[in-house]
Amino acid sequence: MVVHGLDGVDEISLLGRTQIHDLGPGGISVYEIAPEDFGLASCRIEDIRTLGPHGNAELIRNVFSGHLHGAPRDAIVLNSAGALIVGGRAADFREGIALAADLIDAGAVSRKLGEMADASHDFTDRLRPAPVRQKRRLRTAERIWHGILAASPDGILLLGREGLVEMANAQACAQLGLDSDHVVGHAHCKLLDAVPGHQRLQKIAGAISSGQAVRWDDTLGAFHYGVTAIPVDNGTGVVLICRDLTEQTRAEASEQDKRARLKTLIETLPDLIWLSDADGNFLNCNHKFERLLGVLDGQIKGRSAQDKANARVHRSPIRLWLGMSLAQPGTARPSLTFVLFLAASASPSKASDQATSRSVP
Repeated sequence: MVVHGLDGVDEISLLGRTQIHDLGPGGISVYEIAPEDFGLASCRIEDIRTLGPHGNAELIRNVFSGHLHGAPRDAIVLNSAGALIVGGRAADFREGIALAADLIDAGAVSRKLGEMADASHDFTDRLRPAPVRQKRRLRTAERIWHGILAASPDGILLLGREGLVEMANAQACAQLGLDSDHVVGHAHCKLLDAVPGHQRLQKIAGAISSGQAVRWDDTLGAFHYGVTAIPVDNGTGVVLICRDLTEQTRAEASEQDKRARLKTLIETLPDLIWLSDADGNFLNCNHKFERLLGVLDGQIKGRSAQDKANARVHRSPIRLWLGMSLAQPGTARPSLTFVLFLAASASPSKASDQATSRSVP
C-alpha cells in the first residue's frame, strides 16, 4: 500500500483526501478516501503539528493511555488502520479504525509501548561501553548509599587509611557533638577522649586484622553505644556503626532495680508468698515458703502444685490472705499470665484461739 495525501502530507491525511495505490492478488487498485468517509472530522495542519521530540513523546503517551482525544488520536487510528489492512488484521479502513480504537481503549497499545521502551533501553545498555555502564551503576549505588546514611538512626562513619574519617552522617556528627567540617578529614581517635579513643582504635585494629565485623559496647560521657566495626576495601577502610543504647540501658537498669526491690520486699514480709503461672506451676517464692515445703526455690520452680513433692502446700494449715490474678495488659480480652499468693500459717492462730476459749469461764 502506497499512500499520498493530496494536500501534500506523506501519510493518510486527516486534512483532506488521500490517494491510495493498493497492491493485491488481482493487481494494483487506485482509490481515494477522506476522513469523513469513516466518521472522522477533518482538521487543520496546526492541529497535528509536531511538538519536538519530548512533546511528541508526551503526546503519544497521552493518546495511547486514552487521556487525549481529537485530531491527534484520529490521525493515529486512521494511519493505524492502513497498517492493520496490510498486516491482514482488518479487511478495510472502517474495520481497521474500529480495531485500532479498541486496542487503545483496552490499554494494549500503552502496554506494548512500555515493552518497546524497556527493550530499547536494554539494547542501548548492551551497546553502551562498559566504563559508561559501570559509572552509571556506581552513581546508582552512591545514591542508595547516601539515602541510607540520611535515613539511618545510627551514627555511621567511613574510616580510611590511618583512621581518617572520610564520611560521616548527621547522626554520627551529633553523637560526637561536632559539625561535619570538624569530623571529616580528621583522625577518628582524636575526636574522642584519650581512653575511649585508644579502646576504639584497638577494636578497629582487631576487625581489620581478622577481616570480620567486631561489635562491642562503648561509653562516651553519659551515653552508651553499641559499636560495630566492619572492614571494607580489603582491610584498608572500616565502616563504623554506632547505635545509641542509652535509653535501653537505663530502662534495663531501672527494671533490674525494680526486680531487686520487689525481691527484697518479698523476703522481708513475714507472710508466705509464692507465684504460679496460669497452669498452676510454681515460678517463685520467698524463704518462708521454702521452709514450709522443706525444699529450695530452685527445686520447685516449674513444677506443678499437683506434684507429690509440692502437695505439702495444700496439706499445710495456711490462711490465704490474697490471691491476685495478673493478666497481659493492652489486649481487648486479657489472658491470665500468673497468680500471686499471699498467705500466713494458720497453726499459731488456731492454737491461740483454743487457749482463749479455755480461759473463758
